[in-house]
Amino acid sequence: MAFDKEVINEIRSVAQEKGIEPEALIAVIEVESGGKAYTNVDGQKLPLILYEYHVFYRVLPPHLRDEAVKRNLARKRWGDLDYKKSQSARYAQLERAKEIHEDAAYAACSWGVGQVLGENAEWLGYPSARALAEEAMQSVAGQVRVMVRFIQRAGLLDELDRHDWRGFARRYNGPGQVDKYSELMAKAYARNG
Repeated sequence: MAFDKEVINEIRSVAQEKGIEPEALIAVIEVESGGKAYTNVDGQKLPLILYEYHVFYRVLPPHLRDEAVKRNLARKRWGDLDYKKSQSARYAQLERAKEIHEDAAYAACSWGVGQVLGENAEWLGYPSARALAEEAMQSVAGQVRVMVRFIQRAGLLDELDRHDWRGFARRYNGPGQVDKYSELMAKAYARNG
């Protein structure tokens, strides 16, 4: 098992509260998170993030884009800048981006064990991307609640219940990733289920 007992218990607790089979949710989380529920940045336990340059560009008010591009925090297209490898570097990017526009910075990050993009905050019922991020930063359970909101809102509970990993991956990870992610989820479920 990739996670320690405390992490598993937090996932199980949220799954049971939401009426989801814990083992199915654990399998998906294991794949999405790479088996890591948090990172340590300057002595603080935080959720893993991925800072997305192209999302920051897209969600920024147009008059702030040039400054963000000049600071290497935004690009019009995905892939124009390499992702930072370390979580410390990614959190440093977030802090620098917040100096330009706080909510856009939070919206430009994928958060926690479910790697839910902050840009989805309003769609998921959060008042802001910062509010989504704050829930993810509370605990592993907070990260899982963010992920479950996305699963529910995207209409993926049936796929999860049926262990339809291809159907789940198609909508959660995108059509270009179906084979890879569905296979990983099926293997994780077989190992843990």
